[in-house]
Amino acid sequence: MEENKIKSSQLHLLVGILFAIVAVSSLRNLILSFSLLNLLASAGYLLISAMLLIQQKDITLSIGFFMVAFCDFVCFIVYSGFVNRFVSILSVAAYVFLGLMSLAAYTNLLPKYKNNIYKIYFIPIILIAVSIFLSFISTLIIHASSSLRILIYGATEVAAVVITCRMIGFINGVPEKTIPIRYDTEDQTASSVLPKEAFCDMVKHVLLLLFTFGIWNLIWIYKVTGYLNVVKDEEARNPTTKLLLCMFIPFYHIYWTYKSAQRVDKLAKQAGFSSDIATLCLIMSIFLPIISPIIMQDKMNSILTKKPTAAYPQAEVNIGAANELKNFKDLLDSGVITQEEFEAKKKQLLGL
Repeated sequence: MEENKIKSSQLHLLVGILFAIVAVSSLRNLILSFSLLNLLASAGYLLISAMLLIQQKDITLSIGFFMVAFCDFVCFIVYSGFVNRFVSILSVAAYVFLGLMSLAAYTNLLPKYKNNIYKIYFIPIILIAVSIFLSFISTLIIHASSSLRILIYGATEVAAVVITCRMIGFINGVPEKTIPIRYDTEDQTASSVLPKEAFCDMVKHVLLLLFTFGIWNLIWIYKVTGYLNVVKDEEARNPTTKLLLCMFIPFYHIYWTYKSAQRVDKLAKQAGFSSDIATLCLIMSIFLPIISPIIMQDKMNSILTKKPTAAYPQAEVNIGAANELKNFKDLLDSGVITQEEFEAKKKQLLGL
């Protein structure tokens, strides 16, 4: 217990320092172009840093997150250009999420969400990482000399948000992973191990892929990585690690798509389906990336909703039981066995 307290104290110190560095960056902007907006943003970051450094976990921490979100929202209104406005709205969403998560974790304002924060803790990480990446690319194209500073402070902010999300999201400790029970029987189906949450309406899936500018695809990668850990004879993969690799390592998403599609194929074959989508998904991920997640999700939906061919042997067993029951009926009619013996055998054969 004492060791956990020390570790928690060290994390608060680290993330407090990181947010202080981000506040310094905001103060620099305040000096270069003084405005009430820059002043409020700096105050927000400093408030977050101070609360984390002194480990004061209450509504004040949430106020700091909401102050930063408000400043980014004003930037969204004031800025011109699609990229600048999109970067601002992503940052708004990230800090609003952080504010709500801290309210649920450290206050009694959102009590029913306290134990479920870990399910969404990764969302602010994705949002802020994408916003910083787009801001860096935009600065690199327009004003290359400032791009290095944007990258350094941006990486600092991403690191601060990652640690904060982990601290808030797993305030009650990392939940134990439940391993699905597997039965070594021939009539095993993939639907017995693939969680029902893996099903996604295809219309919704396609619309989100088209109109969320890649955000849904990142969320989907995180979720599917976890779902496909149920495949037999495959090493478990960490969804957060795979998500970050897909975000920051060039072409890694192609490798992830191919290996994940192979797992979908294996899962389909366990259920009695013929499936060979891995090669197609690999080709599509290179030339038309939006198609691969559609193909994979459609196959997973099929696994969850359709009857596998593995069910056919069971039908043969039922036919055999019916034939044997008919033979016993003939014995009953001939007086060889009694009615009680026939009823007992009937229950045995029909599993009643």
